[in-house]
This record gives sequence, C-alpha cells and structure tokens, in this order.
Amino acid sequence: MPRRLFVALWPDAKVRRELAMLQARSEMRAASGRTVPAKNIHMTLRFLGDVDASQQRALEARLAEFVFEPVTLTLDRVGYWPRSGILWLGLRKTPRSFNIAAQRLSTELRALGFRADGRGFKAHVTLARDAGPAKHFVFNPVTWHARDLVLAASERLPQGARYTVLVRSGTAKIDCIR
Repeated sequence: MPRRLFVALWPDAKVRRELAMLQARSEMRAASGRTVPAKNIHMTLRFLGDVDASQQRALEARLAEFVFEPVTLTLDRVGYWPRSGILWLGLRKTPRSFNIAAQRLSTELRALGFRADGRGFKAHVTLARDAGPAKHFVFNPVTWHARDLVLAASERLPQGARYTVLVRSGTAKIDCIR
C-alpha cells in the first residue's frame, strides 16, 4: 500500500518550542485558522506524494548516500499566501549552501523518478492553515541549526495529519527510525 511521503528538515526541541510560542501570540491567534500542532512543525523540502514500498526502499537507499551539510537558518519573515490560506515563517536571506543542498536533493529525487511540482522551492515553515494574514506581527528571529533531513510519512486522520519520521539523514551515516 502506498504511503504519502515527503523530505523535510525537522526542528529540534528548542526550535519547535520557539515556533510554538510564536503561534500562541495574540497577533498570530488573531489570524485565526488551524494552527499546525507543534509536533508536526517542519520545513518541507520536497513533497513526494504516494510512494509504493519498492520506491520507498530505493529512496531510503539513495538518501543513505546523501550527505546534508549542517546549515544555520534564520526564520525572520512572516508571510501569508491568500489563495491557500497559509500563514508561514520564512527566511529573508536563504544561505547559498542551503540552496545548493536543495538542488542536490532535487537531482537525486529526479534520478529516482520523482518530478518537481513546478511551483519552485520557497523555504518556509507553515504555522497555520485556513488563516488570514497576521497583521503587525513583530517577533525575534528564530535561529535553526539544521543538521539533517528526514524522510517522513503523512497520514490523514479525522483529527488532522500525523507525521512520522521514517529515516533521518545527517552529515554521516543514516539512522533508520522504524
């Protein structure tokens, strides 16, 4: 049975806590919408869609060889996409090394038959869905020392999405979490 998979950066507990505190602020709550649960906060690098078991095994093997160089991201910009109702936190300046890593990942995924959706990559963390813009939202930037990327599965449940990290890749050997 296929699984809905995506490749993402997964924040550590400190970053996750900081982002959850931003979500709880009154300016953010005024934007209404459905706040992303703290345990689900991540930065998607590539949504892969429904992936069968053999594709998943090939993907895991390829990611085992992928070296992700640690990068420091400064989440210092709040944004809103009115068409989708997404309230997000992003970067004013994306480090060149991060763009290079995203391009390398895209090349690896293309080699496995995964095609880009054509929208282009915009580094962001979704804070709320079905929201309005957060007006006059001033905050201290969140510094995220991203050390690895993950392959995660997404399950649609009546109470909302549940994300499960399947594989964690780092600067060295991959760590499978099953």
